[in-house]
Amino acid sequence: MEVAIVVLQLLLVIVFSMTSIRKIAGIEMDQRALSKHEHRIAVGFMEMVAVICLLLGFYYETLVMYGALMLVVLAIGRIRTHLRVTQTFREQLPTIFGGVFALILLFLVVS
Repeated sequence: MEVAIVVLQLLLVIVFSMTSIRKIAGIEMDQRALSKHEHRIAVGFMEMVAVICLLLGFYYETLVMYGALMLVVLAIGRIRTHLRVTQTFREQLPTIFGGVFALILLFLVVS
């Protein structure tokens, strides 16, 4: 069980740190989803806070729960945004997988 938590933590840290850096730097691929630059930067910073919580979670276990919860909420908002701009299911798959992995991590940590 501990191995699964660590693997999911590392996977989410790697994936969401890359996406948050891209959003903060302004090189997000999909310009339709977050039309305002300020919104994209705000979401990037929220993802970075969640990544920092996951990294600090190796020392303070309760922070893993908060980081995973933040990523689940951000994934739900991102899926809603993708549906609003009528993207295909294939374009939503990375967000869905990230949210599902964060949800699995949240359930593993809570139980």
